[in-house]
Amino acid sequence: MQQGVNVVKASAGSGKTHRLTHDYINLLLSGDENGYKHILAVTFTNKATDEMKSRVIRGLYEISEEGTERSKEAGRRLRRLLHDYSCFSVSTIDKFFQTVMRSFAREIGQYASYRVELDTGAVLDQVVDLLLDSIEDREHENLRKWLRDYSFDLVERGDGWDISRPLKEMAEQFLDESFLIKAREAGQGRELMGDKASLKAFLNHLEGIVKSFEDEAAAIGKDGLKLLSDNNVAPDSLYHKARGAAMIFKKWASQNIETKCPTDGYIDGAIRDFKQDPSALEAIFNRVKTHLGTP
Repeated sequence: MQQGVNVVKASAGSGKTHRLTHDYINLLLSGDENGYKHILAVTFTNKATDEMKSRVIRGLYEISEEGTERSKEAGRRLRRLLHDYSCFSVSTIDKFFQTVMRSFAREIGQYASYRVELDTGAVLDQVVDLLLDSIEDREHENLRKWLRDYSFDLVERGDGWDISRPLKEMAEQFLDESFLIKAREAGQGRELMGDKASLKAFLNHLEGIVKSFEDEAAAIGKDGLKLLSDNNVAPDSLYHKARGAAMIFKKWASQNIETKCPTDGYIDGAIRDFKQDPSALEAIFNRVKTHLGTP
């Protein structure tokens, strides 16, 4: 076996798993037949674990089919690995540490059959309560101001003043596996989270995008209703009748932007049924496609 530590530094998507799989196979073929029992590969997610196992199996199979000097040995190791698959040690970091803890259960004062249960909801409730209890402290003035502004934003959006629930939902995102992976990949994201001024500017930029989207949707809705009114078109005369273009325009005009954008088939049907001025209605729906998108 190789001695010492071999450090591989690489960014996301640069082929780390491919390199680690290659190293794993080389270690497997350079040792004795039971070498796989003494090799541990640790990954971050269950998905990465399954992927690496699949790559190792596929790599050994491809070598066994090459007709080289290592082919027969690779075939033997592959068969042995498959027949003793439970000793094929590729696991997540969490699972590895749980295995170690179970091995020393008696020494740490636990039963060997103990279970780890993660009640993140209760923990987050406690964290949010502690956060809100601490905002009166003098050193947390900036945090208090941020929470006050956030509460005002919630009221303006009609979501109520209580910030406990949205804070907990935000914390749940920080614990989500996909968020953690993306945070590790995005170095600029980490810098942004630590810079309050940049974060505020970024949030203002996002709010501007949302406001622009909502204003354009409302304008499209009003123009659509005006077009139907100017041509004395009854809503029931259009495609999908009561659930047709008139309903969508009405909701958008009242800033109910949660209404889904119509599909191409939906749009084509409405234009076809609008006998008075199809090109005018088509122009409005082109604005929908350009500014709001379609499914």
